[in-house]
Amino acid sequence: MIKKITFLCLFALLSACGGGGSDSSTSSAAKSPVLVGRFMDSAVEGVSFKTPTISGVTNAEGEFRYREGEAISFSIGNILLNDSAVIGKPILTPVSLAGAKYASNRRAILIMRFLQSLDKDQDPSNGIVISEDVSDIAKNYSVVFTDEVELSDVKNIVANLTLDGRSLVDENDALSHYFKTAASLSSDRSGISDLFGTPQITQVFAKPIMDNSSTVRIIAKTDFESVITHATIRVGESPEFQMNQENDPSKWVVDLELAEVEGKSVTIYLKSTDDSVLSLYFNADLISSDIDNDGVGNSTDAFPFDGEESVDTDNDGVGNNADDDDDGDGTPDEEDDAPLDSSVANASAPQVLFAEPLDDGAVLSEGLTIRAIFDKDMAQNTINLSTVSLKTKGKQVSVSVNYDAQTRTVFLIPEDGLSIEEEYKASLDADISDMEGNSLEADFEWNFYVQGQWGIPKKVSPDVITRSYFKFSADNDGDGILTWTTFDGVVYKVWAQTLDKSGNAIDLVNIAESNNQIYDNSIIHLADGSAMLFWVKYIDGCQELRVSSYNEQSGWSQSQLLYRSDITADLSGIQSAFNTAGQGVLSVGVKTDSPNDEYLLGIVYDGQMWGSPVKLSGESGGFWGWVDVDIDEDGNALVAWDATINREAAKVTYYDSNVGWSEVKILSSDTSQSPQVAFVGPGEAIAVWGDFAYSGQGVQWARFTSETGWSEHKKLADGSDIYNVSLSSDYHGRAIATWSFHSNAELYASEYIDGEGWGNPHVLDTMLRDVSNEIEPIPAGGFAVIWRKGDFMEYSDIKTAIYKNGNWEDTIIMNDGTQYVGRVGLDVLSNGEIWANWEEGVHNNPGLVIRKFQ
Repeated sequence: MIKKITFLCLFALLSACGGGGSDSSTSSAAKSPVLVGRFMDSAVEGVSFKTPTISGVTNAEGEFRYREGEAISFSIGNILLNDSAVIGKPILTPVSLAGAKYASNRRAILIMRFLQSLDKDQDPSNGIVISEDVSDIAKNYSVVFTDEVELSDVKNIVANLTLDGRSLVDENDALSHYFKTAASLSSDRSGISDLFGTPQITQVFAKPIMDNSSTVRIIAKTDFESVITHATIRVGESPEFQMNQENDPSKWVVDLELAEVEGKSVTIYLKSTDDSVLSLYFNADLISSDIDNDGVGNSTDAFPFDGEESVDTDNDGVGNNADDDDDGDGTPDEEDDAPLDSSVANASAPQVLFAEPLDDGAVLSEGLTIRAIFDKDMAQNTINLSTVSLKTKGKQVSVSVNYDAQTRTVFLIPEDGLSIEEEYKASLDADISDMEGNSLEADFEWNFYVQGQWGIPKKVSPDVITRSYFKFSADNDGDGILTWTTFDGVVYKVWAQTLDKSGNAIDLVNIAESNNQIYDNSIIHLADGSAMLFWVKYIDGCQELRVSSYNEQSGWSQSQLLYRSDITADLSGIQSAFNTAGQGVLSVGVKTDSPNDEYLLGIVYDGQMWGSPVKLSGESGGFWGWVDVDIDEDGNALVAWDATINREAAKVTYYDSNVGWSEVKILSSDTSQSPQVAFVGPGEAIAVWGDFAYSGQGVQWARFTSETGWSEHKKLADGSDIYNVSLSSDYHGRAIATWSFHSNAELYASEYIDGEGWGNPHVLDTMLRDVSNEIEPIPAGGFAVIWRKGDFMEYSDIKTAIYKNGNWEDTIIMNDGTQYVGRVGLDVLSNGEIWANWEEGVHNNPGLVIRKFQ
């Protein structure tokens, strides 16, 4: 609490000493010269001072008078700033009056805050002025600043002494101003500290960073804890940079690479908030080039801070002197024939001289050889499928193993070829031995990556073709089916030709023929290698949707009727999807000249039989033409389409394999078109669609779960006049969407990651016309995209791009651009091969071109 002194006694004491507005002195001390000092927290004017021989009031420079050895006290009115007399000096400060060593002293800080709060203009940077009005009011208070002074009492006094009821200046602000004053008076940092009690750097040292022998931590310790100072460091001639404060506020640290600091001077500056230097440390050689003095330079010393260690052969963090297995080969040094060579422990053991492909190398699948060469003749009976293996993603790859005794070489020959864009590990077991019975020291392994490249385009041109549109599909093993329709002026025919892995024709089959029109054939392969061919034909004024099935053993089946229209109508927009279990979903649109008579049908395949057609949309504006379907591994399906009139809505319906079809959901009532759907996992899907009518809706999307249904739609990308939206998923939470703008003729792509959303759109191509594209996932991770740059049935480039590991690889032009081109397609095989196909020479020598990435 504040010490109280009676007003009368203090007043009598000051009167006896001759206090007043001007200096006065007694004649008894006339022999001793009068000295001039300054009271500083910037210059403090208007504070009364008193010595045994002199009294007065400090002037604008903060000056006071005293004689050598005299004690001096300072006061404002009857408020005494120091409770015990202070010996006069050229500079006195609030730290001096508090009898403290450091500015961090509580009473010193309170005196600073008190003086700065009473400053007449509240700007201590231009000096502190205590007005006569404040001094007069202060005569009514009998107060002495002691260690026990209460903060609340000081706040009340400031409020009462100032006519505007001021608050006490903040502690950090007061200290900051005080330090600025200290730093401005002299470049002698030591003198500043002695006079003002400012922070000093007391110790600087370096120590290694744990588990990092190449990094050193420089630590500067100070005698002051304050958040208002900061430290910088300069190494050699480099610019200054900031040091950091540890949990201990009296320490400042920085981590540097040894190579940055060894042999260079180090200068550390302790600064106030305005960058005034309060303390400086300099060392010309803090970190020597051999810091542990073991005769090995820091740059080559594995343990530059440990004079007992300098080498760590196996990089395990234990020096060779302390390590009982220097090369880390699992054999103790005392038993190791070559303790510093991890490849040799037993000199008599056989060694692998060479392995192909090179470890961690990338190779093409064509002409790939997997082999290892030994330095000794090996016992052939120890080299077999139990001691030799090839794996990818932790799974065994079927291989045959051959050992050539003449060349001491073991060959691993994959039975089914290797997958593209996959990593493989080849292994030789330690049980393999030479002719003397000496085994390999340890299992020998090497890794390699099979990369793909685009081959030469191959054109398939069946002799029976007169003019047609081609459809192509390949199964997981690369066996393909090419389908088309022909018309010779009398008869329409549907053809199917099976192709081997090299694209050579095998069987040509006339699937159907009719004097009535047959059109819109569509072919798709199932996971088991079977296929389904859909087509539409006119009969008796109506149209029929039919399917023929194919498998390798029995060939083509008789066609099955799936739907027959009961009105004169066009069946179009056939879309189908199948899962790996063979379950499928198919949709087809029924169109007439009247929008009120249009609707969409859905048909489900349970793996054995086709179900009955179900009308998915109403007959009034329910179907326009853009349709997409998908099915998950549980047999649940989605069908999406846009509405009839002005393309005014994107709609979707869900098929639950246990319940059936759900009600139609309107995803967007805006000017939407080309909706696409894809399952990203069991019971989880996304939909993407575009705005074609310049309404600014951009590319929109929504997310679906079987539990919660569809989310509200959100914008994927800005823009209008969007068309040709495509979407594909890998069924493991990732998808790629593409779209193009009619106005700026650009093709965009964006990746979707479940739980994260969409990435930034990437421009795949520019200067497009009527772009057509297709996307497929790649088994190794990623996606392949193919697109036609120009209009259907004109000269145009066909392009492809591959997306993997978050990046788009270079775009490839697939054709020479000298032929008319039509439809484009893409098949990805189970081994990662990518088969691009497109129609070429549509009006002249038509045929399908296949180009493979393998």
